Amino acid sequence: MENETKGKDGMIEVVTVERKVLVDLFDTIGFNDTVTILTPHGQNLSGKARIRNREYDSWVCAINGSKYGQPMIATRDNVIKVKKGRKSA
Repeated sequence: MENETKGKDGMIEVVTVERKVLVDLFDTIGFNDTVTILTPHGQNLSGKARIRNREYDSWVCAINGSKYGQPMIATRDNVIKVKKGRKSA
């Protein structure tokens, strides 16, 4: 990104401004991370990230505390919090 300013002698100065790159919280999710999402009903659900779906830009997560691993979908719009998990072997 560049800004142009006119100096005292009429010459144009070009000043380069550094760009700050914001990392989306969704982009930090990896396998085995604990992901918290906000449901349309206003409920917070947490689960472990298991499968990345690149076609729909989402993660399939297994809800914590569910006996059979109830699935939930984490998208860019509903992710609230990400806690890094252990590295898999």
